[in-house]
Amino acid sequence: MFKNYLKIARRNLWKNKLYSLINIVGMTVAVTCLLFAGIYWNEEHSFDDFHTNNPNLYRITTNMVEHKGAIAQTVGRTGQVQGPAFKDAIPELKKYVRVMGGEIYYEVSSEEKILNLNILYVDSNFFDVFTFPLLYGDKATSLNEVNSVVISESTAMRLFNSTNVIGKVLRINNDPSFQRLKKPLVITAVVEDAPKNSSIQFEVLLPFSFLELAWVDTNWLNAYLGTFVVLEPTSDIAAIKQKFDRVFTIHAKDQVEQKIASYGFDSEINYGLQNISDIHLNPHLNRDNSGIESGAVVNTSNSIYSIVFIAIALLILIMAAINFINISIASAIKRAKEIGVRKIAGGNKTQIIFQFLIESGLLCGISFFLSLLSIKLLIPFFNSLTGKQFAFTEMLNFHSGAFLLLIFGLIILLTGLYPAFVLSKLKPAEVLYNKMKWSGRNLAGRGLVVFQFSLGIFLLIATIIFYSQMDYIRTKDLGYNPNQIITTSISGNRDFAAIGKVLKEELSKESAIASVSYAHNYFSDAVMVNNKQIETSLIRVDENYLPDVEIPILLGRNFSTDFSTDPTNSVIVNETFVKKFNLSDPVGESIKLIEYEVGNQNRTIIGVVKDFHSGSLREPIKPMYMAMLQVPKGKILVKFQKSRQQEAILALEKVYKTIMPDAVFSYDFLNELNAKQYKQEQQWQKLVNIATILSLIICCFGLLSMARLSINQRIKEIGVRKVLGATVTQIVSLHTTYFLKLVIMAFILAAPIAWWAAEYWLQNFAYRIELSFWLLAFAGIISLLIGTLTVSFQAIKSANADPVKSLRTE
Repeated sequence: MFKNYLKIARRNLWKNKLYSLINIVGMTVAVTCLLFAGIYWNEEHSFDDFHTNNPNLYRITTNMVEHKGAIAQTVGRTGQVQGPAFKDAIPELKKYVRVMGGEIYYEVSSEEKILNLNILYVDSNFFDVFTFPLLYGDKATSLNEVNSVVISESTAMRLFNSTNVIGKVLRINNDPSFQRLKKPLVITAVVEDAPKNSSIQFEVLLPFSFLELAWVDTNWLNAYLGTFVVLEPTSDIAAIKQKFDRVFTIHAKDQVEQKIASYGFDSEINYGLQNISDIHLNPHLNRDNSGIESGAVVNTSNSIYSIVFIAIALLILIMAAINFINISIASAIKRAKEIGVRKIAGGNKTQIIFQFLIESGLLCGISFFLSLLSIKLLIPFFNSLTGKQFAFTEMLNFHSGAFLLLIFGLIILLTGLYPAFVLSKLKPAEVLYNKMKWSGRNLAGRGLVVFQFSLGIFLLIATIIFYSQMDYIRTKDLGYNPNQIITTSISGNRDFAAIGKVLKEELSKESAIASVSYAHNYFSDAVMVNNKQIETSLIRVDENYLPDVEIPILLGRNFSTDFSTDPTNSVIVNETFVKKFNLSDPVGESIKLIEYEVGNQNRTIIGVVKDFHSGSLREPIKPMYMAMLQVPKGKILVKFQKSRQQEAILALEKVYKTIMPDAVFSYDFLNELNAKQYKQEQQWQKLVNIATILSLIICCFGLLSMARLSINQRIKEIGVRKVLGATVTQIVSLHTTYFLKLVIMAFILAAPIAWWAAEYWLQNFAYRIELSFWLLAFAGIISLLIGTLTVSFQAIKSANADPVKSLRTE
């Protein structure tokens, strides 16, 4: 019996090759998108779940309200003292470990090689808190000695071409602690590379005691590293937070009072806990909200991305399912007699339903096979699109297999049951005498087409707005010129003053290089003017910086080596600084630098520059002041002559390696660094573009099938119209107008929702496009053109048909 069902299904699919192909292509695209979304979702939500202590492993967060009513901010960081103090005072806290790094890259050298590697400073119980298996060494003792060093498996291969390197010696060029150690760093363990779904990534681990050789910080008001704690399973999180605050009040009392007396400090600080599994999708970002977590965590994301990806994949699946249903209903007229004969011959409703489920299962089986093949072929492209490192083998585990079977069953039921029920209810007498009434079926089909096109138009509008915003970001005037500038830095623990001076002198001799400048960013600093205190940004620059990046000076002058007091007494401010302090005549105004680390706190404004974007366009321009660098450090900005980029790079590398032969040379272009701030948006723009194209193609398939159903029902009407003198144009217009009404209805449904969603997304940007009617109008015009072209294909075919054949009786 089953063999007979399968044979009929195969024959029917082959007989309707075009529409079988439409269904297979649509389902293949939909299932491929859904499986990719499932892989992405699973990877995003599996971060850090491999740690044995995971259910009770938390990160301490710091909640700060700064400077009289500023917005509260939560950061995933603490200082050095919180971990030990909380452990001593709170019994529920079983263990703590401090982790500092994440984005610290130091020059690490063996006897043969020197590499820039990612360094983490950690407490000696690091491997007792986190589950990172060791290949060699003892996890209990590997970080006990101050000169211990643990390296990852891949780092061992890069440095020594071997993983069994216990006892080998390394040197850390950048770290001042190494100068005080007076003995070599000895490799005590080799650890497996951190999994890709780990928020904590590293290549080299150094004991926290090594860091303390150069720097011991007892300030409770600092927050720059990650402190992780393991709690007792029965711990009350709310009660522990209260205990944190009591410990802070006791231990930080003197420091807070001193800060109040010196600077009028009025910040509120308290502490929270964040489970390690929550960190990746809900990071607590830096002050500039750049999307980069600090302290220790480097792999951060946003839960909205995986939700949007799944939602888009489900929308495409729904569109493909609607096509399947509409095509099945559209084929009902041709198969109606088959159903009638089956019923007269004794076929029951269950058998007819089973026949359609077999056909649906066959189509879905082919689609799933092609989907797996597509995933295998497209995984490299998908990885480049998402920035991930997926492998096809991830689809072959038990969970992925169960997910595939579940989706397979649901799609068969979704696409097979409705057409089967519709056709199984047909009455043989009505079928065989052509007395069937399809108006209800038509209404359902039209509703599905409208819904389907609404989803496609929603994605189309989203794509247009997404592109417009990203184009706005790419072309917006930043207030400075980032082009023709190469950036690098002085690496290693070297004499910055001496090397910086020589480097600048030697580079200035190269004909391909126009100028050299230095800049060093500090993201936050407090300033007081006329008893008014405001949080500002600080950039330390030399006298060449402003002309090199072409930032206009509106009032006053630039820094100059002709004025010996500029490094210690002078500042340059931006327009926003002037507005915030209500300075009518800013040049010559005296200001007080509340948190400035070195030099005179009282400075004089010597110039005002035009506002420029030193950070992301997500954030508004903040009050900013510039101080003159006393020692060359931070970024080196090399401006090269136009059309001589490659010469400038070679000249920079030659001079760099001549002055610092043992240093690792690396460089970036300033305009490319700016673009990297929007890397995630650019990746998602590509994803949405692809999804929109696929959805519109599937929509066209659906409209085509619906047009086929309508025209098949009106074959005799078309024949009569032609006999009575109707032209092809009139007949085409009749059918096209009918279906364009459906497209217009879909646009009316989709446009308001898309507008709301766009407004919500654009709130993430301080500088954004303004939504206007023409964006919606443009999407509407594209939708109408697509609808017209799709329906016209079927309408012209029917209008050119021979009316004799259309009017012939059975």
